[in-house]
Amino acid sequence: FLAADLGSTMLAVTCACVVSAIELGSVAGYFFLYANAWPETVPPKAPRAAFVKTEPFYFWYFTGGLLGVIFTAVTTILSPIIGSGMLFMAASAGELLAAALIDHVGFAGTPVRPLSVLRTTGVLLPIAGCLLMQLDPK
Repeated sequence: FLAADLGSTMLAVTCACVVSAIELGSVAGYFFLYANAWPETVPPKAPRAAFVKTEPFYFWYFTGGLLGVIFTAVTTILSPIIGSGMLFMAASAGELLAAALIDHVGFAGTPVRPLSVLRTTGVLLPIAGCLLMQLDPK
C-alpha cells in the first residue's frame, strides 16, 4: 500500500527500513543507557554506555539487520513477479538450507550437527517443491 501511495517500491522499502532503524535504535538505546538489563556486566558506578566497550564485538551482530533490509527489498520486488506462494516457498527453502549449513559448521557457537541423509532430504524437499511450483503452467 505504501508503494502505491508513494509511487515507488524502492522508496517504500527505504521508508520502512528507516522507520525500523529508528524503532530499533530507540529500544536499543533504552537498554544500553537506561535499563538495568545487564547488571552483571556493568560496574556499579559506571555509566550504562560503558557496557558497549566491555563486551567483544563480532561482525555478525549487524548481519540480522542488514539481511532483514535485503530480504524486505527482495520480497517487495519479487512478489508481483513470481507470486507470493513461490516467493515464500523459496524463502523457507533458503532458510532451511542456511540453518542446515550453520548447524553443520557450528557457526557462531552453535553446536555442530553434521548433515545426515535425513537432514539433507529435509532440506531438498522444499527445494523440489519450489521447482514443482515453477513448472506448473497456470
